[in-house]
Amino acid sequence: RGYNFVRGKAASGIIAAPFGGVSRAISVEILKADSKNQVQINNGRLKFTVDISLSGMIGEEYTLANLKDPAVIATIEQSVARVVRQETESVLKKCQQEFKADIFGFGQLVHREYPDVWRQITDKNWNEVFSQADTAVNVKVRITRTGKMLSPVYREENPQ
Repeated sequence: RGYNFVRGKAASGIIAAPFGGVSRAISVEILKADSKNQVQINNGRLKFTVDISLSGMIGEEYTLANLKDPAVIATIEQSVARVVRQETESVLKKCQQEFKADIFGFGQLVHREYPDVWRQITDKNWNEVFSQADTAVNVKVRITRTGKMLSPVYREENPQ
């Protein structure tokens, strides 16, 4: 799924994110996901930035959270963003360090944005250069719907 986030192809799916405690979770259904990949060169080093924007709807909720509260929705958005960022960073790291393979098309991005640098790189092994590049992942999540859940279905008898 991290690959699909980088490529902007995560059109649907469910993201389960921790929320409200150790055994509590919330599921968000992806309604729309986009990504924008950029390359920069700083002090001769390539840096790839992946900006992911995601909108979703709360699918399942196992907490006692008040989904009418904007602060609660903001916390859920942050939790989901953290999960997406971790999945994406994990795939990037694995491709760079373990496989040393650019499956994301970042080489084409360098070729388009910095053709002179690309000519220099083609003398070397691109996958080796890619494996040494820096990466950054930014995720913005927006919950656009809460489904039919507006308040908790049950109440704890002894809230602490």
